[in-house]
Amino acid sequence: MNFDDMMKELRTEYLDSLPAKLRDLEKSLSQEDVDCLREDFHKLKGTGKTYGFPEISELGEVVERLLIQKPHSYAEVIPNAIGILRDIHRERSASRDFDLSEDGRFRSIRSLNL
Repeated sequence: MNFDDMMKELRTEYLDSLPAKLRDLEKSLSQEDVDCLREDFHKLKGTGKTYGFPEISELGEVVERLLIQKPHSYAEVIPNAIGILRDIHRERSASRDFDLSEDGRFRSIRSLNL
């Protein structure tokens, strides 16, 4: 297996793991576990770009920063972030790009960081 084939397989495995990550995020949200949410978005920040999904890293970075600076905002932010991740998963699983900058939910989340 060459490098490109290996990366393609890893990207597929990463995408396949996203639904479980989304369930974990929903569980943490229902338990109001802001620390766990922050840690999970920190991990997404680190892994998304590594596997070729820079929009996941960007979302992870913005949400992590927001949860550090304004932890009380989680109830407003996390449902939107989960929805964005679902859309990213759907589009990327269909081999389509996802332009995070054009997503109104992301613009709303980002505006809270200012």
